[in-house]
Amino acid sequence: MSEPVMTRTLADLYLAQGHVEEARDAYALLLCRFPHDEAVARGLKTSQARVTEAKKARLFTLKDEWKALARADRGSEAP
Repeated sequence: MSEPVMTRTLADLYLAQGHVEEARDAYALLLCRFPHDEAVARGLKTSQARVTEAKKARLFTLKDEWKALARADRGSEAP
């Protein structure tokens, strides 16, 4: 199957629907093709910031899960 034709509308849709990594990749591709397009540059900046936020949130979730597992493991130890 061929790749979809990349447009700013498609990149905007990815971002609006929460597909932040796809949006970031789309804006990056578009910026290579249209390096002076300020709207594309803003879209890339916004989508990259949201990718970073999502990664941070995932790390905090994993940290909390790890702490809960460590507490549960300590609770199961014999005195």
